[in-house]
Amino acid sequence: MATSIESLCTSIPTNSLLDFLTMACLLTLVDALVLNVWLCVARHAIHDTEEAGRLLSVSHSV
Repeated sequence: MATSIESLCTSIPTNSLLDFLTMACLLTLVDALVLNVWLCVARHAIHDTEEAGRLLSVSHSV
């Protein structure tokens, strides 16, 4: 098993491995950014909806 892993590791060109790792890191950063933006939008949407509901109930109670 060790020889097959060693041969696999030595058969992959270093540039390809670095390109893959760089791309994986960039995709992780993009995923984190998209998640943060989505959570921010969701938080504002929920807040705005709750606030609108409160304003609507206050205006109808008068």
